[in-house]
Amino acid sequence: MKKILLIGLFTFCFQVLIAQQNQFANYLQNKKAKLDLSVENANTIQTSNVNGSKESIEETAKKYLLAVIAELQNPFCGLRLLSKVESNIGIHLLFIQTFNGTDVYQSTLKVNLDKKGNVLSVFNDLSDARNWKEQYHPANSTQNKKAIWAFNGQNLSASFLKNLDGKEEVFSATNELIFTRFTKLGLGKTDTILLVKVFNPDPLTTARSPYQAPYLNYNRVDSPALNIERKELMMKLKIDTQGNFLMENEYVILKDLYSPATPIFSSSNPLDFIVTRATNLFKQEMVLYHTQVYNEYLKSLGFNIHGNQPLLFDPHGAFGEASKFDFDISSNPYIVLAVDYIPDAEDADVIWHEYTHAINYFAAPNTTNGEERIGIDEGCADIMAVILSRKLSDYNWRKVFNWDGNNFPSWTGRTTAGTKNYKTDFANSRYSDCEIWSSAIVDIAELIGHDIAIELLFTSVPSFQNNMTQPQAAKLFLQADSLLFNKMHYQSINKVFFERGYIDAMFIENTNSTIPIQLVNSIGFADGSGNLEIISISNEDFNLQVIDINGRKIFEKSNLQMHAVLNSDDFKSGIYFLKIESGNKNKTQKIVKF
Repeated sequence: MKKILLIGLFTFCFQVLIAQQNQFANYLQNKKAKLDLSVENANTIQTSNVNGSKESIEETAKKYLLAVIAELQNPFCGLRLLSKVESNIGIHLLFIQTFNGTDVYQSTLKVNLDKKGNVLSVFNDLSDARNWKEQYHPANSTQNKKAIWAFNGQNLSASFLKNLDGKEEVFSATNELIFTRFTKLGLGKTDTILLVKVFNPDPLTTARSPYQAPYLNYNRVDSPALNIERKELMMKLKIDTQGNFLMENEYVILKDLYSPATPIFSSSNPLDFIVTRATNLFKQEMVLYHTQVYNEYLKSLGFNIHGNQPLLFDPHGAFGEASKFDFDISSNPYIVLAVDYIPDAEDADVIWHEYTHAINYFAAPNTTNGEERIGIDEGCADIMAVILSRKLSDYNWRKVFNWDGNNFPSWTGRTTAGTKNYKTDFANSRYSDCEIWSSAIVDIAELIGHDIAIELLFTSVPSFQNNMTQPQAAKLFLQADSLLFNKMHYQSINKVFFERGYIDAMFIENTNSTIPIQLVNSIGFADGSGNLEIISISNEDFNLQVIDINGRKIFEKSNLQMHAVLNSDDFKSGIYFLKIESGNKNKTQKIVKF
């Protein structure tokens, strides 16, 4: 009888524990960040207090948020600054909610400000604490676990947080596991340059060949066809006081972090660095060179958002695992590349993809909670891989992982040329949904220019927040165009986002002018279904010029008698400007052809 009672009690307790775990997991999964664009340019956070003395923008912002955010209206609530990032458009502050001085797990608030302190957007991912009662947390943080509050939508409980090897675990005060989340995504020295021979970006792209003989992996051994695809390039690296060339630059330090154990190369002889693809050094050189390319490209666009310390990078680890951007037990970020089948370090797409996870983390730290939010990050990583690849070759460039994407018969990499729609194809799966975001942004890049699209993307990334949705990311992308280019590319971006299901209406913008001109069928002209009519409402003759986005005059006609027609078929996709003159009056009108 005792055994039956004990078994029954154990079963009951186990079921209660499982129910608690499910309740907590479901609450976190269903949280969605709330984007409040209604505050845009409505509130300005001043950096002077009532006594006239200056205080930091983060302290002022914290006081402001505590005063106006409804979920924080509890005397025991507070905010703790997690990160402050400055970008080309302003300052981005991420706070975590506290209760009685202890952090509330995955309860954050992000405010994005322009350089004048105007509120651009607020992402509210807080737990509603208005009815919480004062509680005392029974334990303190230790080296291996941190005291936190866990809120499951109904109850607040004292808990602990542990981070170990890419896995985050939440335990109850009685040491019962209630939630698990995987966080994987990825002195005395001077700079010098060295000649190397590496794939640029991969052997199939430069050979302009599909995965077929003689361009096969051949179990990672040398082959003449693959080795001939190596390109001579100048690689930046460090040299020590003894004249040894070291496998590190200002951005990354190569280090053996994972099995199989593989030493990082160094030598004082430059000739030692000309190697074939079967060597470990070849993979090390691939990582060092292509992270250099990545950062030089970002700097050419005016971005310098790398972390203060070089990133640790293992070019030949994770045997039996996938490549990843991750954090060690001390929360230091690193990247490790897999070596199974086709080694990931032999494909620049993989290097650029994983490195984007790191760059996005530096730009918007601690903001990758939520499956959809992680999918956006995956999409951004794919975008950078194909854009950098396109700068080298137009061969199959919208495919991600041209070389590495032949590891298994069932997997051929990913694409940024997909046709998925957010409203009909969203699956809440990071690796499936990332194609929607990446294909949309690359479509936009084809319309407005790759460099402009990447500039808009990295302008919006610092504003990203936990549990953000793809439509919210799309709004930030549009906001970046407004801030940087005064909506110059709005029509093209709007069209793509409408087609992808991120927004509900397509808008063609007309500007005001002193000349009473009416444009008829601008939408039909834009989508190629009809011609654009230009009509003088005042019955005056006018002169017309059409200028493309690069300032080239592609059409001109004078003394038009109150009416002109532009044939849509005569125009390529792009943005154009109509210059209209009549007497001493003039007008410039922007139009678009998709």
